[in-house]
Amino acid sequence: MPGHVFVSHSHRDKDYVRRLVEHLRAAGLLVWDDDDIVAGERWDRRVRERIASCAALVLVMTHEADESEWVAEEIDHARRLGKPILALLLAGDVFFGLSRTHYEDVTGGSMPGSRFLERLLAVTDTPQPAATTPPRSAHVDAFAGRSRLLPFYLVYETSAALAGAPLRAVAESLATMVVAVGSNPVVADSTGVCVIGFAHRADVLLPLSDLSTMPTIPPLTAAGNALYAPVFTLLRDTISSDVRALQSTLGLRVHRPVVIFVTGSRPEDSGRWPHAYQRLVDPRWPHRPNIVSFGFGDADPVDVRSIGTVRGFMSDDRRLDSTGPVQAFQEYIGSLVSSVVQSGAQIGEHSARLVMPEAVPGFNSATNLSFDEL
Repeated sequence: MPGHVFVSHSHRDKDYVRRLVEHLRAAGLLVWDDDDIVAGERWDRRVRERIASCAALVLVMTHEADESEWVAEEIDHARRLGKPILALLLAGDVFFGLSRTHYEDVTGGSMPGSRFLERLLAVTDTPQPAATTPPRSAHVDAFAGRSRLLPFYLVYETSAALAGAPLRAVAESLATMVVAVGSNPVVADSTGVCVIGFAHRADVLLPLSDLSTMPTIPPLTAAGNALYAPVFTLLRDTISSDVRALQSTLGLRVHRPVVIFVTGSRPEDSGRWPHAYQRLVDPRWPHRPNIVSFGFGDADPVDVRSIGTVRGFMSDDRRLDSTGPVQAFQEYIGSLVSSVVQSGAQIGEHSARLVMPEAVPGFNSATNLSFDEL
């Protein structure tokens, strides 16, 4: 019989933990947390018993949990009994003594991904569900009847630091791309565009869409501070879901996705986002995208260039109150659209190249981008 999972956490993180428990149970796991204690039971005795009988302990790491004596007791008890500990970093830093423990970055409130779930299923001896046809996603139905697709993911920071001209430039460039690509039948028939916005959280603003339908992009609202880990986690999950639906459900041949990543400030999770980023670009993941990063304002040039797997661009004029970055960004998007249009005929080939211009005003030199078939 499969063993159960014990969830160790601070009560201040209860909202996240309730969603986590539902997520784990939906994957077929047996989960116990202290909501399951019956009135009148000895709380401390029941917790010890459930840790003793669990197959694994899932630890939700936050600053509050790090300061909790009960969480410390639960970790110590699990260690003494030799129980596997799988950790989730929701906020704060990795706990002292747990840096070598398997953990997943879920800052921003995201749910753990498939690799974390697969490990839990294995250590709890829970039978994995039989392979099924992925559920058909409504937004990919627009691509039915086509033979192949090159997906673009436009990822834009929408933090408060970009309020005003920078965010207006992003909105205008999106509108330009929708019109330019959507009005070219050859290109529109072979490409799809998804828009993701991020600040303290990440959201899909426009699911992967057929631009020939001229979809409406929701207004971009500046708020909060920038975190990178949530957007890299969401991007990986979104690409994985889209590619699976396009290939398995519609039978399309899909080219390697292209991500345009735009940022204008330094992230507040500088010590944590690289873990989520490495999962996105992991060479072992067949759907890893090509990434072109674009930075201006207070963005860290080192971060921008390290995020771009193809090339990282920094605006020569980094002042947010200047028209320079705005015009430069629009030049860049214009060059991208022109390149997509010029390369449209090649997308029918097994392997082709998206030819970027050698010089874009206001930016460093560009490069050629391969969009091989997955």
